[in-house]
Amino acid sequence: MTPGHTHGKHSGRSRLATLPARPPYGELTLAPFVETVEIAMPYGALSGARVLPDGDPLGTVLLVPGYTGSKEDFRSLLPILRKRGWAALAISRVGQADSTDPQDPAAYTLDAEAGDVVTVAQQLDGGPVHLLGHSLGGVIGRAAVIARPELFASVTLLCSGPRGWPHRKLRERVLAAGPGNRALWEAGNPRWIGIDESEMDPDTRFVRRRLLDTSPLSIVGGGEILEVADDRTDALGATGVPAHVVRARPTSTGPRVGRPRWPSASAHPTRWFQGPTTPPRWRTPARPPRSSPRSGAATAREHAEMSLPVAVTAPAAGRTGHHPCHAGPGRRRRHRPRPAEPGATIR
Repeated sequence: MTPGHTHGKHSGRSRLATLPARPPYGELTLAPFVETVEIAMPYGALSGARVLPDGDPLGTVLLVPGYTGSKEDFRSLLPILRKRGWAALAISRVGQADSTDPQDPAAYTLDAEAGDVVTVAQQLDGGPVHLLGHSLGGVIGRAAVIARPELFASVTLLCSGPRGWPHRKLRERVLAAGPGNRALWEAGNPRWIGIDESEMDPDTRFVRRRLLDTSPLSIVGGGEILEVADDRTDALGATGVPAHVVRARPTSTGPRVGRPRWPSASAHPTRWFQGPTTPPRWRTPARPPRSSPRSGAATAREHAEMSLPVAVTAPAAGRTGHHPCHAGPGRRRRHRPRPAEPGATIR
């Protein structure tokens, strides 16, 4: 089969349906029909969340989270995919949250993490899978598609730019490798220092706990990947796998940056899908509650209503290193400053 092409409905749910169940991670409530599973890997297991539609699926979607993320980042998107007839599996990458955390730094390189995506895709039978990677997950997914294009029907890069830049994650790497993840959390969320977890709303508590449970090696290794300046857009285009670049529509609370320029290097032209909100992450309250009885005083704003596509525009010619959702070094952010938000410190 030609990379990037499928022929109608297929039986991709069979092996996905047989993945063994595992307890949910954390206290967040998952939507109906979202099941937590584990995916066997040579070093242990990755944690996953799956949905299966009624009847035969249109295909299978594999979702890869970003830096310091987890499968829960896609908890609002998974029911939408199921409703529209897709089988889907979101994973927590190696060392994230409740996935196995090897103590070998070699497990957290770009090649190793891309290899993990390939291994997971090979366990989902019924034809090539549609791959979606958010931020760092898009960088890793791109490498996986370049390595094994025959396994993928399409690749969608959700707020994931064509390249990084040196020292982009220097602070995160130094803190994780030195004093540890707790110091990293406190550096990005000083207003929550000294606040007991019982005084945090569920989303803030979850994001904090997830960061503390994530391997420092994942933070160091992921930061190094995000600093790689190689632009592999041409290599991705040469695979023939249809590529999509998704970005959020700028809002009054988000960074106002221009659309980065991606070349249409693929035989299947890259398309822009402009969505209504930021990527599927939690935007937790910036201030702790003022009095102890008001546990979870402020409600988290969840930005995962992915009613895509809303608008489609052709990409401009040329390249830029700027991230589609964040201003790069030296690029001025034209929006009013806002306080740091727990869980939104790191991408």
